[in-house]
Amino acid sequence: MAIYDSYDALIEYIDNVLSYDPDQLRLQLISPGGDKIVA
Repeated sequence: MAIYDSYDALIEYIDNVLSYDPDQLRLQLISPGGDKIVA
């Protein structure tokens, strides 16, 4: 799964979305600077 921003620039690529842990994203969002992940 590829994630693009509004300018069609690749932000992140997840090889196997079924093995992606949603808690990993949660930890990234609550970490210092995590607000910069959300555009």
